[in-house]
Amino acid sequence: MELLRIRGGRVIGRQHSLAGKNSQDAYQIYEPEIITSLFSEPKVFRAGILSDGCGSTKTSEVGANLIVQKIVSILCESKVVRMCRRWSLEEIIDYIEDSTYEFLDELSRGWRQIPFVQDNLLATILGFVTNGKKLVIFSSGDGTIFLDDDVLVIDEDNTPSYFAYRLFEKQVSFKRIEVDLQKVQRVAIASDGFEPELINEFWGKEHPNGVQRLLNVYSKKKHFLDDATLITLEKIQGEGGRK
Repeated sequence: MELLRIRGGRVIGRQHSLAGKNSQDAYQIYEPEIITSLFSEPKVFRAGILSDGCGSTKTSEVGANLIVQKIVSILCESKVVRMCRRWSLEEIIDYIEDSTYEFLDELSRGWRQIPFVQDNLLATILGFVTNGKKLVIFSSGDGTIFLDDDVLVIDEDNTPSYFAYRLFEKQVSFKRIEVDLQKVQRVAIASDGFEPELINEFWGKEHPNGVQRLLNVYSKKKHFLDDATLITLEKIQGEGGRK
């Protein structure tokens, strides 16, 4: 029986650490309990989401953390749980996109909107949702995507299309990539501070903290000038030990 294993971790970048700044990255993994039925196979969505706050603003880590937590809370909504058997991945992501915009819009009301958004809410979004057979990656801003041995760097020339720009009536929406998990064994997403040449070291981490531990090791070896976040998803056979 094929299973999906999702692992993640993040480390603060050397430049931020030396400057006494917080990490501006955030991530969340969503792995709900399987919903069973007497009449059909269980269907459940799993997801990984990361966000990288704008480095030139005061407290963009606030927005990064709020965004990833909000997206997970959207997936936990009773409406989504009830409809998970009927909704496609595209419909799930449509709902995430609309709900995240509504959340940011409501959050910024009552403040001096432009300064508040610029200081706190400018952050990239890079995530995936999967039903086990198909996976859809969605993004707003830069980052890196790994599909088996293929590497896709989303480079926006240091001017990311932050999702919160939509509050200023700019045309910002999720870009999407559909992945057939019948053909792809391993998927990963990373913030732009992760060094892509290291990715092969991070596959096969069975221990729940395996990715985090290895990020810590490389950070101590003076890798990652910028904050680095990585989420991996791998197809595995059954269950094994931990390493």
